[in-house]
Amino acid sequence: MYGAMRCGIVPHHGFLYAASVTALADVTFAFVCMDAGSAKRVAVKRLEAIGASFVDVGMGLELDGGSLGGILRVCAAPGSLRFESYRRAQNPKAS
Repeated sequence: MYGAMRCGIVPHHGFLYAASVTALADVTFAFVCMDAGSAKRVAVKRLEAIGASFVDVGMGLELDGGSLGGILRVCAAPGSLRFESYRRAQNPKAS
């Protein structure tokens, strides 16, 4: 069942670096799951420049006194609504 849901998804194994961002040239949608840093900034700027929509996800985990806690962040950046998405993410009470 899962295989049918991911029709057209092409996984790319390896790491994306600032120098290899040209690999995104033909991307129309991307699922971004990268540590914050210069490579991620370059990748996001490249996706924006080519008009690709993307979803950026992140997770932070913390171990405190034997208890595991965490937070999950998801940011959708659809091409036509990207700046509205950013505005809402920056000031959610203004939405």
